[in-house]
Parts: sequence; structure tokens; C-alpha cells
Amino acid sequence: MFSDICLIGKDQGGLVGLVGEIGLDLPDNLLALASDGCEDDQLDPAKAFEAIDHFSVAFLRYSLGIDPEPVGLDPAVTENFTDATVILTADPG
Repeated sequence: MFSDICLIGKDQGGLVGLVGEIGLDLPDNLLALASDGCEDDQLDPAKAFEAIDHFSVAFLRYSLGIDPEPVGLDPAVTENFTDATVILTADPG
């Protein structure tokens, strides 16, 4: 199961908000990393987990030889994920 830094303290301003709340003094470059991809115009990470988990498991099963042929890695599978747009960029074979 994947996780995302954007979900840490989301209701409290995210990781940046938590850092400020406890009074830690972090450099701007680390604060920028802590909020990278967490803006309101970005996809909510939780909506991507289903697709990430599916393709990660399918890829690992094929890569480790559990499935002799790729299963669940074809482009048609992307239509099953309605919360996120999935774009496949590599051929598993």
C-alpha cells in the first residue's frame, strides 16, 4: 500500500502547517518539498492509491515470475479507475 506526504496532517495545513504549529525552523527548500504536489489544483493522493496499488502488484507479479504473462497491465484496465486518470507509459513486456 502506498502513502503520500500530502495526507500527513491534511486537516491542519499539511506537513508545512504541522511544522509551523510545533515551531520547527526548516529551510525553505525542505518546506517546498513537504508541500510539493499538495496544492488544491493537484489530484488528491488518496484517489490515486487504487490505481497505484493495482499496477504495482500486477507489475511485481509479472516481474517476479508469478504471472508468466503480464496480467492487468494492458491499457484497457485504466478504464476501471474513475477517480484518477491513468496513463501507461511503458510496455511491461
